[in-house]
Amino acid sequence: MEENQTDINETSVNKDVARLDVMNEEYSAMDDNLRDEFNTTLSSNPSILFNEEELEILASDSDISKKSQMLSDKYESFRDEKLSIKKEEIDGFSSEVDKRKETLGLNNISTQFQESHPEVSMQELANFMNGDLTPNQLQKFTDESNGDRLKMLELVYTQFKTENKVEDEDDNLPPDLSGVNGATGDNSYSDEKSHNEYLKSIGIGR
Repeated sequence: MEENQTDINETSVNKDVARLDVMNEEYSAMDDNLRDEFNTTLSSNPSILFNEEELEILASDSDISKKSQMLSDKYESFRDEKLSIKKEEIDGFSSEVDKRKETLGLNNISTQFQESHPEVSMQELANFMNGDLTPNQLQKFTDESNGDRLKMLELVYTQFKTENKVEDEDDNLPPDLSGVNGATGDNSYSDEKSHNEYLKSIGIGR
């Protein structure tokens, strides 16, 4: 099951780093001890290492140089096989640790950014960054941020605000109608006067 990014924290990553150090130490110790392991296997169960024809050659009294070469080649093969298995395990785990470090770093940067911009939806910003920015814009921001991912987010957010401009609060206020006929203020007197004059002109005003 894939690990949730929120489960990745500094403590868990530090534990993985410590475990990786132990694995590398085991690898070094294993390299040092493989000669002894090979000799033990050769003495106790040589058929694991050699086929019947090779065993016959090793058991003979002739051609010492050939036997020496066979033993040397077999040890190298034995050593490489053992170390390659351990190395693959270490490399695989190291790759996972690097990914977790990367995720932890991104989580920390995201947290810092949201502390400065609590109004921002990180999902919306991510969608904008991945779907709306052009390759040239992304490259420009990458160059300007020079590896600083927090600065990169700030640059993206600035562009986001430019392309998705939110109206200022003043834009949402009702219009000033003080200079329009029928509005409150001095115009109410002018309207009343005009109305009275109209009534007077048709014979019902005073």
